[in-house]
Amino acid sequence: MAGRLRQMRLWPALLALAGCSSASTFPCSTDAQCVSGASTGSCLKSSVSLTKWCAFPSASCSGAGPGLRWDATAGDDLAGTCVSAASVPDGGVASVVLEECTALSSTITGLWGLDANTFYAVSKAGGICRRDASGWRSEVAEGMTTTLTSVTGSPAGAIVYAAGSEVFYSDGTGGWTGIQTLPRTAMFYGVAACGEADFYLVGSDVGTAPNTTVGVIYQGATDMWTLVGPKTGQPTSYFAAWCAHFPIAVGAQGALATTGALNGWSQYSSATGIDLHAVSGTPDMDSSYVAGGPGVVTQGMLARFVATPLPKQVVNGLYQFSPTDIYAAASDVLHYDGTRWNVIPTNAAVPFSSVWGAGHDVFVGGDNGTIVHLTR
Repeated sequence: MAGRLRQMRLWPALLALAGCSSASTFPCSTDAQCVSGASTGSCLKSSVSLTKWCAFPSASCSGAGPGLRWDATAGDDLAGTCVSAASVPDGGVASVVLEECTALSSTITGLWGLDANTFYAVSKAGGICRRDASGWRSEVAEGMTTTLTSVTGSPAGAIVYAAGSEVFYSDGTGGWTGIQTLPRTAMFYGVAACGEADFYLVGSDVGTAPNTTVGVIYQGATDMWTLVGPKTGQPTSYFAAWCAHFPIAVGAQGALATTGALNGWSQYSSATGIDLHAVSGTPDMDSSYVAGGPGVVTQGMLARFVATPLPKQVVNGLYQFSPTDIYAAASDVLHYDGTRWNVIPTNAAVPFSSVWGAGHDVFVGGDNGTIVHLTR
């Protein structure tokens, strides 16, 4: 079998030597796929694209980067070349840069963007900053009365919402409008976009019994909102929401709520029993959803979650590109490669509360206005 594998890996190279320009390439997803004879290689992200290819130890590449050579089956015109340091996984990233919006000095509680030049950050003290090609700039100054916890925009970025003790929206021109039709007694911890004019706000409001709260989910856009969600069995609060084809909300004591086009809202339990503060998934929804809470990350489809303990971590935010490429905002910045969680060194001695990714870029927010920009 090993000999057959080796023949398969050599075949594209032989075709290339014969003048054929259509040699096959074979992307990988784990190191276990990178075996050639007795040699075990590494499955690494390309420095050109987000695709992973196999690379093997090479003595002639020992003076360049990690001492690996891209296999003959690698694409992106990398086949046979030495692997650069930019492709070596450092917690899944090629570079780590500390950035800041000088107007934000409290905890960065929410991040969202379409690309590195269209990114938003909101803070616990109610500030809003936007990042474009020239860097971060303030759009709403931090104040004393408003708390913001999350931010998201429509798929095309035509409208952006910032939610917390109040909810605001913007058309991207720099101005923000407060929504007056939502209950002033509610606190919204998460906002998710299912379409250009289909948004969900999740949080808590006062309960019917004295000194109690109940989880609430609102659907709508701009000033038109409707209270939706499970009519029974709500937790005391929902803390986060995520959407692709349909919305998912997670909350206190492992609660999970979701809706389909035919069945309406349904309430589940993730079986963790802990408060869930984050949820993420792949856009096509054909892979695992991911939810996080204090010291644990759970993976699986809806209620069929499997928990992974993360000692000494408090997970507050998650963003998933794929089941083998997940980022977490926790006591540290974490990356999951499909096998294990790794700490990404950031030189920022603060805990982290929010994370969002787009293309090659990942932004992570933490205390004291800290923003970490990761390049994949």
